[in-house]
Amino acid sequence: MLKKPFFNTSRIPDDIFSYQDKQFYDFIKTLIGDKQANLLTFQEISNADIYLHCCNVLNILKLDSSALIPYKESLCLKLDDNSYTVLPGIKNSFSYLNELLTKKKDEIIRTTRSMSGPFSSIVNFSVAQFLRRAEKLSILQTIKSEAECDPSFPFHFLHHHKQRKLQNFTATACISNSLSIGDIEQIVLHAFADACELVSSLNVTILNKAVNSIAMDEVLPLYTRLSSGRF
Repeated sequence: MLKKPFFNTSRIPDDIFSYQDKQFYDFIKTLIGDKQANLLTFQEISNADIYLHCCNVLNILKLDSSALIPYKESLCLKLDDNSYTVLPGIKNSFSYLNELLTKKKDEIIRTTRSMSGPFSSIVNFSVAQFLRRAEKLSILQTIKSEAECDPSFPFHFLHHHKQRKLQNFTATACISNSLSIGDIEQIVLHAFADACELVSSLNVTILNKAVNSIAMDEVLPLYTRLSSGRF
């Protein structure tokens, strides 16, 4: 039985769908090659969303145009009857790119939904992702609060069945633009240190993957070393 191929989406930046023009083409060059990036540039496929909306970026090579000859010669094999066939490596590189971008987009959608859900349990996302999402949620929560307090407010939201008991929304203060990622990381680290101090007198321990006991005062250095800017 053939195994489904594994696609490592960690090679795709989290903000890939904000890349435009040169930044996007440079990424394509790094990931699959200069020739492929040149073909996308020629077709004005300037970002990941446009790429995913194209059925097949290689279809243009089927056209009879002198402007395409340089691309046909670099991406295809010229046959004895003067026709061209796309090289397997080129074809597979675009298939690979399509799979990676599709999976990355699905991951972003799932993460966003989980982070905004009423009982979100996702904790493995970057600080930058959290701040961007939290600020949007803060604005949305403020609008909800105004809608609840003012019947004449032009926007109203349906209540999720898990939130029916929450009749009164309170406005959430927007995250200050002056609050940096480093500031947030320090706040989390200090809070963790305070928690360690509070429970140290209780001799609370946790187990690592090897089922070895780790004291709470050992967790903070371990957390600091492994977190690398992630919650």
